[in-house]
Amino acid sequence: MERILSGLMAVLCGVFLAPTTWAALPFIDVPTDGWDPGLEARKRYAGGMYDWVRRIKVDRKALASDRIQVDLFDDVFIIERTSLVVREPEDVPLYVADVSTHDVQRSPTSRQLWAGTIIGARGPGGMSSTVEIAELGNGDLISSFSRGHVLYQLFGDLLVRIDLRRVPNEAPTVRDPYPTDPLILDKAE
Repeated sequence: MERILSGLMAVLCGVFLAPTTWAALPFIDVPTDGWDPGLEARKRYAGGMYDWVRRIKVDRKALASDRIQVDLFDDVFIIERTSLVVREPEDVPLYVADVSTHDVQRSPTSRQLWAGTIIGARGPGGMSSTVEIAELGNGDLISSFSRGHVLYQLFGDLLVRIDLRRVPNEAPTVRDPYPTDPLILDKAE
């Protein structure tokens, strides 16, 4: 009888504690009224390295949880909280795009709200895929989620999918430090 009661207590504790320890609250979700971001956002993120842009629903209250769920249309990530790295505001590398000029500038006011590791996903070299969620001075949340060559970026209520294989190579051409001697070429002709 004592074993049965102990087993029953273990099951009841598991039932009541499981939702708080294993469940993940939805942070990014597909809106029920549609995901179309509008004509301007579709034009801004058309072609090139961008696969698509979609409107999403963000629930800030989920950031109080130790696990959040992120619906990225193609995949659903569960992210587990890790400790925040204490940084000065000027050390947080957050950038915002100016839509009118297409310039990207550093955001003067931002703060990191939440940090975590994607469960079951590994980044380059087998390292954990980390996620940082930050708030800009205007109240918009920004973040990035990556898996392999696909990068998802959150900008307020927009989610953008980027194929990193199509990112333009902006690096300058590297010249050969040992060019062929033109005198040798002249002799070969």
